[in-house]
Amino acid sequence: MGSLLEPVIPIGYSGRSGLYVMPYVVNEEKYADWHKFYAKPGLAVSSGFMQANETWLREFLGDKFPVCKHRDYPSCGTGGLEGFWVPDHCMENVSSCIVVEMGEPGWDEGYFEQVINNLKLPMIFAYLGSEGLARRRLELETSQEKVVWYSWSSNWGADFYGGVRISLPDPASTSVIQGYWNYPNGTLAVDYPDVVLLKLLSRKLFPKAPEAYWMLRNFKIEPRELFELLGTTGTSSEAERLAAACQWLKTKHSRITDWAPSCTRNASDTAVFDRSAGSCSMTSKREKCFSESSTIDNSKTVIRLGRRDWLSHDLMRSVAGLLLSEKLGYSVRYMDVSAISAKEWVRILESNEMDAEMESWQVDIYNDLTSLAGNGVIATPTEIGWVGREGLFFMPGLVASDITWAVDFYKFYEGPEARLQNFTVFDHAEALSRMNGASFCANLGPTDPVPPWCVGAFSSSWEPPLCGTSPCIEGVMGSPLWAQGTFEQLAANHNLSIAFAYYGNKQLEILNSLRSKGKNAVFYGYLPSEFASKLGISQTMGRISFPDYKVGCASVVAQSPYGPRTCDIPPTVIYKIRRHDLAAKAPEAAYVIDNLQISPEQVELMLKMHEGGGGNLTTEQTACEFLKQQPDVVLKAVPECITNPIQNPKIGDVVWNAAELSCQQLFCPKNQVLIYDSAAGLIRCRECKQENAGTVPSPDQMSCMPCPAGSEPDSEGAKCQACPPGRYAPEAATPQCQACPQGEYNPLRNQSRCAVCPFGAHCYGGFNGTGATSFYADEGFYLLGSDEDVTREFEAKMSTCADCWRSDAPFDALGPFECSVRSACLGNNSCLVVEGELAMDGPLCGSCTKGFQRSSPDEPCSRCPPDWLTVTVIVVVTVGGMLGLCILSWSQEAAMGNLRGVYSIVFKILCNFFVQLKAVGQVTDLNSLIKDLGTDSFSRTILTSPIAMSLGIGDVLENPSTSIFSLECLMMTGGNSVSESHYLKVLGALFFLPAMLLLMLVSVAVCTWIWSSCCHRRQRWGETSLSFRILLTFSSLAVLALYFLQPMVTSQLLAAYNCRDMDDGGHRLDTARWALDMSVDCNSPVHQKWQLVTSIGLLIWSFGIPLILYIIPWAILKWTSYTLQSKEMWTVFGFLYDGFEPDFWYYESFMMLRKTYILIAANIMWLSPETRTVVLLTLVIYFRYMHLRDLPYDNRAYMGVDRLQFQSLATFTWLLLGRLFRTMLELTDNALAKDWSPAFYLPAMLNFFFLVGRAIYLILREVIWPLQSPPTLMPKCVRDRLDHRVTFSFIPPAVFDVDAKQQHFHRVEHGSLSADNMADLAEDWNLTSTPALPNQEREILKTILTETAEVLLRRHEIVHGEAAQVIYLPTFLLQMERVLVAAMQLGSMKHLDVMSSQLAMWYRCRASRCYAVKSRIINEELVPCLDGCGLGALHGSA
Repeated sequence: MGSLLEPVIPIGYSGRSGLYVMPYVVNEEKYADWHKFYAKPGLAVSSGFMQANETWLREFLGDKFPVCKHRDYPSCGTGGLEGFWVPDHCMENVSSCIVVEMGEPGWDEGYFEQVINNLKLPMIFAYLGSEGLARRRLELETSQEKVVWYSWSSNWGADFYGGVRISLPDPASTSVIQGYWNYPNGTLAVDYPDVVLLKLLSRKLFPKAPEAYWMLRNFKIEPRELFELLGTTGTSSEAERLAAACQWLKTKHSRITDWAPSCTRNASDTAVFDRSAGSCSMTSKREKCFSESSTIDNSKTVIRLGRRDWLSHDLMRSVAGLLLSEKLGYSVRYMDVSAISAKEWVRILESNEMDAEMESWQVDIYNDLTSLAGNGVIATPTEIGWVGREGLFFMPGLVASDITWAVDFYKFYEGPEARLQNFTVFDHAEALSRMNGASFCANLGPTDPVPPWCVGAFSSSWEPPLCGTSPCIEGVMGSPLWAQGTFEQLAANHNLSIAFAYYGNKQLEILNSLRSKGKNAVFYGYLPSEFASKLGISQTMGRISFPDYKVGCASVVAQSPYGPRTCDIPPTVIYKIRRHDLAAKAPEAAYVIDNLQISPEQVELMLKMHEGGGGNLTTEQTACEFLKQQPDVVLKAVPECITNPIQNPKIGDVVWNAAELSCQQLFCPKNQVLIYDSAAGLIRCRECKQENAGTVPSPDQMSCMPCPAGSEPDSEGAKCQACPPGRYAPEAATPQCQACPQGEYNPLRNQSRCAVCPFGAHCYGGFNGTGATSFYADEGFYLLGSDEDVTREFEAKMSTCADCWRSDAPFDALGPFECSVRSACLGNNSCLVVEGELAMDGPLCGSCTKGFQRSSPDEPCSRCPPDWLTVTVIVVVTVGGMLGLCILSWSQEAAMGNLRGVYSIVFKILCNFFVQLKAVGQVTDLNSLIKDLGTDSFSRTILTSPIAMSLGIGDVLENPSTSIFSLECLMMTGGNSVSESHYLKVLGALFFLPAMLLLMLVSVAVCTWIWSSCCHRRQRWGETSLSFRILLTFSSLAVLALYFLQPMVTSQLLAAYNCRDMDDGGHRLDTARWALDMSVDCNSPVHQKWQLVTSIGLLIWSFGIPLILYIIPWAILKWTSYTLQSKEMWTVFGFLYDGFEPDFWYYESFMMLRKTYILIAANIMWLSPETRTVVLLTLVIYFRYMHLRDLPYDNRAYMGVDRLQFQSLATFTWLLLGRLFRTMLELTDNALAKDWSPAFYLPAMLNFFFLVGRAIYLILREVIWPLQSPPTLMPKCVRDRLDHRVTFSFIPPAVFDVDAKQQHFHRVEHGSLSADNMADLAEDWNLTSTPALPNQEREILKTILTETAEVLLRRHEIVHGEAAQVIYLPTFLLQMERVLVAAMQLGSMKHLDVMSSQLAMWYRCRASRCYAVKSRIINEELVPCLDGCGLGALHGSA
């Protein structure tokens, strides 16, 4: 509390609580103001004093009853005494006690309750509350009731209206008795003392509002003034009391001036408010001493400087005050300590009366500095820079020049010589008169030691013995306490003729008077002082010199004239003193006090500038002017490090150290940092590794800087050094680089982490504990570069990709890349060796060496067969192919008119499927999947073998030059390189078709000529010319050759585009490389020229052949008399349109284009496999849509051919969807993509087996379901379940009874579609009965009837040139019967010439529709026609 509050100050009046009665009570009862009046039993009650009445109290308080509640104050009464406090001696007889009207139960904490209880006074306390007591007080003025009530003084009610206080036993002291709050059971039995009321001021008020501080400190009200104020207020409201106080203050102008000087209230006042003293200085207002305003704000901190009554002290204080307030922004207050002896400076500081004193003479005189060094309260005093010295002086200006050399030596005063030189002679009577009869010695305080030499006969003086015999000059002294007999001893012991007179504070007045009279005098003084300065006195002039001081010369100290001292007083070191805690509270202020240095010349300069020393400046002006003239003093006391601190200091800067109270230049060794806290003043050096081994000093050495990730401190800890290759620092402030863990590497210096070894790589390298620094390709992978390339690519990649460190993806253009043939890459860029000979080499081991070949880019190279074997295979394949085409042409010609045959149709569908499956399979990785599944187990091998066989067939149909024989081997034998041999194959594909057709033409011409010349059998084409026969035969073979060679040529031409810019793992290569020879750059000009050539070939052959095979038949049908059923058309083009609806005879050309699109889409190598998958899936879905829209095949075999084609497209759809779904899971790193990859293709596999099964069924269908006999190959249970074919018959029922005949006729005519004897026919044909005809048989019947009606309508339109608007139904039905009979006959006897001639017109007029009648014919026998049509009728069933 003492550190927060100022010392308590009396407010001017006292206060006292008590029990009162009204004046009229005392007038009636003389002793009513004496406590013993109430002690007499029954006296107060009989005198009419008020007694306890709960009803009255309840009515008086209303809803505020009771004020004294038992739950809050257990001593409060209950029951009938609720709201009262009843002492124990009144409990037995309440009516014997009177009432004391009290305010709140907690007032005075039960003081008077204790007194009443302990004095046994018959009083009960009734609690009315503060408002109730005030209201009751007003009532008593008019009610004339006798009642005791509580109040206090000074109080309006007790003082102004003359309340009479009841006198209780006197208190033991003037202080409130401690422990009185033991409500109400204490031991107090005395009256409440008169308490001096004090003011409490916070120390924090002074820096915030010094004028308010001093006003409140000075504020005092006398009791008389308080009485006046109370009389004007009364019991009015707060606003009225404020108005009364204002009116009262208006009459107290002089008092206001005492409390708040005019300069604090009047801005126009010329006086300056001295905030340190709280007074107004009657001088002109001045500006701040220093023009520049300080940026430091310490105004909340108050520095208290001690103030004494001599000038040098004031000057030192003012200089320090200016520096503290204007330079450092402190609030400075001057504490007047002149009333306290200077030698009590230790006590002053310890009692916290002040913080510092700028000039103390007593430290050197009375204290041992070493004993103060460890004082916890007082800081070690520091010298101010000049010394002081007491002594006996004279006025040098009044000394004759001829004796100046001797006057300042003590021997000059041994005899009468000084008296003769105009020095004042001592006259005791004159001395007393100067003091007006007053003795200075008599004014000494009772605590001061009374010197025996200045009382009695020597009142106010002391004369040595020799002055009793001869006159002595006068020594003008001040107080006898100054120097305490030292100079008296010197005069006595050296027999000097000097008598000492003590004038106290009149010393200077007397000296000035003597000086004005031209009289010299010896006097006591000290240096420096304004009087000495005015007289020109210095250490070397004007001071009487005694024998020099030496240690031991004044060992015996006698504070009287009778001591043994003979040596001079030495110079006194002047110290500055301060409290030790000032350094913590205001370290800058402590520095100023400790370091303010004033030289003797400078203090002399200030004294001369001051008006007291001969100048014209006040103390403040002198201090200010001195500081302006002496910037070095200012800079030393308040250096730049304090007034203008560096915001961000660094090594070499001078900064303020608050802990050591000094300005220090920051310096630390290079491996250490500076710990600097300006607030705490902490400055020290520290090695960074002491707290964090991974840090080094920052460039400015002001903080520890963590070594960045990828570096470590050097051996000295002075700077960071980069981690070497193979080592890393994972984060900042890593103490030591760590070796890359296994499976990671780092080829660069200064790295924060190691990268994961790329997938397919093996990390190696490192020495002396470092990790891997590079990698090489593992088995199945290939690296397109050296260690230097790895380092270069690593640096480029990791500097731009933050996520690549933990990625095992290979480097772009470097790898390691997954080899397309993983078995060919043996690791560390070593390639396949077969029987000790290198079989593959080049980038990614993707090129066969000479003497080796492979059938596809995804297979390893194998040794080339012997050349003779290759030539033999080529010849055999060529001859065999041509023979196969001849056989196919002859079989197609033989199948003309066979409406049940599906062999060639299924053959075409399967050929297209196998070729497209091979193309789709290379996009969907079907080959590798089948190969992986085939190696797992024998059962899987058996399961996947049909698919593998289909892929092999597709490979033969697409690329026989590599799957059956190897042209590359022949070319390499001829001296060509591997790449040249592949280019020659592409070139051969361009000219293979013309050469093949030319060879075929020559062969056909020769064979036809030989056949016609040697054989005289009937010719195939009758009597046609040889050239026509050659043309037909060649055309038939050419169409077949173009059909089968078109995908082969397309595939070979597309091989030029089989460039790969990504490896099998989906990682981008350095450039697009040719899959057939990975050493060839697809972006090279040479390869791009070959791609341009192959593009032309694709337009000519891949797209031209389907176009030609469409245009030529279309032109023949359009401009000639040939129809689709013409023998010549069938022979040449029948293979193409066999099985299609007549309206879609061209559809095989579209199928060829579709096959081309799929081949091209599968070989667009500049697209990723995923993109190609999407493109293929889009094409397949579109083709499926077109097929469902057109249904181009005729509906033989219950639309089995359409279903077969749709099944092939469905297989492709599921295959592509499985690949797409697998890719999606791979992109999300889902484990299902690897563990369950075969499952994605399961729907496609099921569709494939359904496709193969359906194709086999269609081929065997004519055997299973023969047309001319019952289906005997199937068991009867299956046959009964499946065979429900409808049967047509033209045989009338066999009837032997006329009546029965008529009955049967009506039955057949009007009810049944079958006669009774038809059951016998069904039994003969093993037909089983069924409740309903199957939907397929119903559809066939509808189709037959619909097509028959269409034939009749079209025939009428052709013959008559107009539509049949009116149809004669009997004729229409008769002609329909004839058409059905003819169709059945055609189906049974397709080789009968008679049918050809008789039905020629039908074929010409409605060939397409006649041919499209779909039925199954089961012929039994020929019977005569009963309808007179002239045609042989058939009994058949459909």
